[in-house]
Amino acid sequence: MFGWFKAMSTTGAGGDLVPWSDNYLLGIKTIDEDHRNLFEIINRLHDAFHKRQGHQTIKLTFNLLTEYVSEHFAREEQLMGQINFPGLEEHRMLHAGFIQAFFSTKQSYIVAPKAFDFESFLDFLRKWLVHHVLVEDRKYVQHVMKEDDES
Repeated sequence: MFGWFKAMSTTGAGGDLVPWSDNYLLGIKTIDEDHRNLFEIINRLHDAFHKRQGHQTIKLTFNLLTEYVSEHFAREEQLMGQINFPGLEEHRMLHAGFIQAFFSTKQSYIVAPKAFDFESFLDFLRKWLVHHVLVEDRKYVQHVMKEDDES
């Protein structure tokens, strides 16, 4: 589904907004892969904007990010449900808050791309993703590992 995206990946480029690091690994293969892809998509959006690749490329990347975020959040929430993570509802609310802010911002871009503050938006994405992976997602990792130990 995202094959064309892999060919456009910016991982390893000197200009990445959010360079991938093993510090972001949680030890859950599917979630780590999702996170790596989210970093790549955000870096692609950053790259498209700074290389002035045009409205259509930016819009396609926005759409890819929209789709991937929805899939990732669903996968993450399903995992938390399977392990009976006590912070699931709070985590869902964090996801919902991000989705609301993201869709609102995306709509602002669609309505007025020339007036859109891309730097602020990219900074929001960077800060949110890094904090979410390093702080919020780590809260459920110990529960996943405990569940694995008991199986």
